Amino acid sequence: MDIKTESIIDIIELQLNKTINNITKDDLDKVSYLRISQSDLKGIREVDFNDLDYFSNIKELSIEGCMINSLLLNKLTNLNQLSKLSFINCDFIDLPNDYFENLQINELVLINDLGLSNIHFSNINVLTIKNISFNFTLDNVNVLDISSYKNNTFDISNWHINELIINENIFNEDLKSLNCKITIKNDYDEIVKVIQND
Repeated sequence: MDIKTESIIDIIELQLNKTINNITKDDLDKVSYLRISQSDLKGIREVDFNDLDYFSNIKELSIEGCMINSLLLNKLTNLNQLSKLSFINCDFIDLPNDYFENLQINELVLINDLGLSNIHFSNINVLTIKNISFNFTLDNVNVLDISSYKNNTFDISNWHINELIINENIFNEDLKSLNCKITIKNDYDEIVKVIQND
């Protein structure tokens, strides 16, 4: 076993309470959460997405501050147990517009990411988006959480969702045309009102 990604080594040593030299393949099968980060307080850290090949039972994966390319995207499709995937402060390079249609995932979180224009999101139970420009379409997304947004610059005509979670500062009557449940939150992430539109 030759894991190169420092942030993976840190998290599995913490989870398994062992040093990397004492961790076996059987131990790696017990790991259900990984965090891959290109940088931390120490500066730039090495990331090798081939390290994902060592893990077969990952249920939650957080990728932070990385360039996202086709190599990583192909690796993600091989993680059959993956339920929640987060991209934070990442830069997507040459992402196919339909990539998120093919990824079988329960929850997708996108925060401060770049390179996500003209993307089609489909077959996702919960999609949380923060600080990303809205230039995408949604189909068969159960819950869309955009409660962190303070300005309404959304084109809702291509949204097919069952529930919208939104900030009270941008709620308007036009959103009722979505014909879905609307959960309205305040700036403290507290629910202030629920509108059932079905």
